[in-house]
Amino acid sequence: MLNDKIKRLQNIKSLVEESFGKLSIQQLSKKPSPEKWSIAECLQHLITSNETYFPVLDKLAIGYIPTFWEKNNPFSRSIGKNMVDSLGVVVKKKFKSPKLFLPKKIKFPENIVSSFCGHQDHLIEKMEKLRHLEGKKVIISSPVSPLITLPLTDCLEVLTGHEERHFNQAMSVLNLIISKEPDQVIVN
Repeated sequence: MLNDKIKRLQNIKSLVEESFGKLSIQQLSKKPSPEKWSIAECLQHLITSNETYFPVLDKLAIGYIPTFWEKNNPFSRSIGKNMVDSLGVVVKKKFKSPKLFLPKKIKFPENIVSSFCGHQDHLIEKMEKLRHLEGKKVIISSPVSPLITLPLTDCLEVLTGHEERHFNQAMSVLNLIISKEPDQVIVN
């Protein structure tokens, strides 16, 4: 369970460094159109959305006691499966992010790529601390609402697949930028 997710997260970190590490903040902030996200927004969205899960991951690492609803919600498995299907790597249909997960409307720091990579290390570290839960049936609440519960295994797949999805989105943005301004984009 964890080894696969951690390898995938490490791969995303490497790909982000290789693909975006030499771009300027202007290039990272460039949007293909007003309604589309920039590369920086994709990275900030991942940081923002992942961080909402950090409190529950921290609790799980030290011995979380599930709530009554987490133990008894009969829909947890179907909710988890639905989240994996709708938020994973393959975009079956566009999904509007809850406000909680939207990229902050800020001027992105010059080091958004290194911020993302540091965040990635932090996420991997949190996952490593969950090894004692491998093979156990653990149900958690979503940070969006305590009424939404899902298996931890599905939560970790959502976090990982979601990163792969938005990395692919960021690469599409890069390809659009390259096609419009090939002489102005430095790529490895």
